[in-house]
Amino acid sequence: MSEKDNNQHRAWIKQLSDYQTSDFDQREQAREADYFILDKDGQWELHVSKTLDSQKRPRYTLDKCTPALESIMGDIEEMDFSVNVKPQGRGANKALALLREGLIRTIENESRAVNIYRNVARRIIRRGFDAIEIKAKYVDEWSFEQDIIITSIPNAINRVWFDNTSTEQDGSDIQNAYVLTSMSMCDYKEQWPKGSGVSVSDADTHQQYEENYQPEVITVGKKYYRKSNRAEVLQMSNGEVIENNEENQKTIKLLTENYGIFIKNRKMVDNFKVYCRYFDGSGFLEKEQETVFTSIPIVPFYGNHEILGHNSKLTYSGIILKLMDAQRIHNYATSREVEEGALAPRTKFWMTKKQAVGHTKELATMNINSNPVQFYNHDDQAPAPYQSGANQVNPHLSMISAQMAQNISQQASVSDSMKGDLPTRASEDAIRQLISRGQASTRKWVNSLTIGIARVGHIINEAIPVVYDTKRELQITGIDGIEAQEIVNHTLFDTQTKQPVINNDLNQGKYKITCEAGPAFSNRQEAGLNALLEYAKVDPSIVQIGGDIMLKSMNAPLVDKISERKRDQMLEAGLIPPEQMTPEEQQKMQQQAQQQAQQAQANQQNDPNTILAEAERLKGQAELVKQQREVGKLQLESGKLQLDVERMQNEKVKLSQDLQNSHMDNMGKAADIDKTVADTAQSWAKTDELQGNARSKQIENLEKITPQVTIVAHNDQ
Repeated sequence: MSEKDNNQHRAWIKQLSDYQTSDFDQREQAREADYFILDKDGQWELHVSKTLDSQKRPRYTLDKCTPALESIMGDIEEMDFSVNVKPQGRGANKALALLREGLIRTIENESRAVNIYRNVARRIIRRGFDAIEIKAKYVDEWSFEQDIIITSIPNAINRVWFDNTSTEQDGSDIQNAYVLTSMSMCDYKEQWPKGSGVSVSDADTHQQYEENYQPEVITVGKKYYRKSNRAEVLQMSNGEVIENNEENQKTIKLLTENYGIFIKNRKMVDNFKVYCRYFDGSGFLEKEQETVFTSIPIVPFYGNHEILGHNSKLTYSGIILKLMDAQRIHNYATSREVEEGALAPRTKFWMTKKQAVGHTKELATMNINSNPVQFYNHDDQAPAPYQSGANQVNPHLSMISAQMAQNISQQASVSDSMKGDLPTRASEDAIRQLISRGQASTRKWVNSLTIGIARVGHIINEAIPVVYDTKRELQITGIDGIEAQEIVNHTLFDTQTKQPVINNDLNQGKYKITCEAGPAFSNRQEAGLNALLEYAKVDPSIVQIGGDIMLKSMNAPLVDKISERKRDQMLEAGLIPPEQMTPEEQQKMQQQAQQQAQQAQANQQNDPNTILAEAERLKGQAELVKQQREVGKLQLESGKLQLDVERMQNEKVKLSQDLQNSHMDNMGKAADIDKTVADTAQSWAKTDELQGNARSKQIENLEKITPQVTIVAHNDQ
């Protein structure tokens, strides 16, 4: 190992020791709380237990703290903790937020986060501290794709150490974190054959488990630390923000040259990345590795988190710390009470041997037999047999024991009345109020849990664009618990804008992460069903318009079949909007509409009324054609008459010219011509009258035919 690495390793060992020293008192309290609850003799002070054992005197543990802890845990286990993702800018939208939220929900399901969160809750209630680690691992040995997982850290009070200047309850200001891991020597040598085998100190000075078997292990450390690199980021004309590095140069060139997207703005920023490195007590075991995270992927969970004193001392604790004294006194008093009462010698009868002669068998069983009379021999030199006084139990012991049990319940805020266990009758409202008061004591623990879970969601959300940075098909879990496959980071070509568009771009947008706690259901779907059932009591029509959803939310045998029938019924009734239909349902409805149109057309073709209307329509068309032919004939005759008139007029003009030359000779001919012209004019007037009559007849026929044609056209439609 180089001198640089040696110096850095020594600095890390000193830094770890400083972190352990600054938090030593708080960790000792946490260890004591664990020992108090989890060890068989944990609720007895060591010197007291040794003294009683050496005197062979009884000591009993009547645990009142564990029921109090489990009572609070019972409330928490009936709650559901959900991570919510909201768009906050830079191109974020609701659809992408729901996609990320569904991906986080899938990560939680795959990691069995529900059990992890519940164990964390139990530990922070018990001792006030626990921690969770977020990792990125490959899907399998042959895969180059990674997934994000959530893992618990066993024995976190000894294995996890943070900055001694961190003050945020969710650990968002942590810059360095150490995670210690114990492994067998065989596993250690297999992973690091050249390792020295020297363990890293975990600062655990507790001696309670020294008498128990302890396996030989090597403790190695892993440090997470943040490094800042200055980077240039580019804002493109399409709104996308890209880091200007060698890896993205090809993408930037493609956008600017082929798609007309140009660089709109640029600036320098601090680009944080988290690195990790393994080490043991004598040196480094591996080179540093770059992680996918931008924040330290270790999340602390604190109970009763406070920053106190002039040096901003971090303090935390669970409920056990302040219940220890009352529990120990309760154990002392109860054990002494049992010793003086149940284990005290039976009362004795005093007599001489002469008085017992012949009655030894009956006298030996005097305290347990049911003989009404006990005989003895009279002895003049001794008094009659008599019984010694009974052993007196100290009355204060019972009072102390009862008082300590009550103190434990009061300090833990889990009294019987608050749990609804009332010795007398009470109204339902009164019981509900008492239960609500009891549950109020769990709210601070719930708040501690939601703060940490929100931080877990924030770290996962930051890592999503790095881990899922290529085109992938991911499993997305909806709020109803239904899993679906979505393709992310899929580049498509927009034919309208002539530019590439990334579908489900996980690198786009800024998002806000929150955590909400509510009544526990197996999933959000059951929560929705419960809300719908409550609303249906006020508005029963909700069952008619949402019956399929309510049935689908019920987790019971055969309900899915009934749900399918109900949805088909609602589809036929038109109660499901098109935008809420599945693609299969939309296709089915289109096919049904086409079939109905074809059936209606076929019915119209076979309908007697339709046939009669069609016959009338054809008859009217024939009559119309006939009238049109007659009109055409009249128009032809009129044209011939008009030609005759024109010819006669020409002849009249010619005769008039001849009359001018010979007026007298042609007087008779002119009179004849005038008469002929008059006759022609009369014929022309008659022709006009015939044409008018023909037009009137045509209009009358059209008025008769038009209603029939309208009816037929309507039936065709």
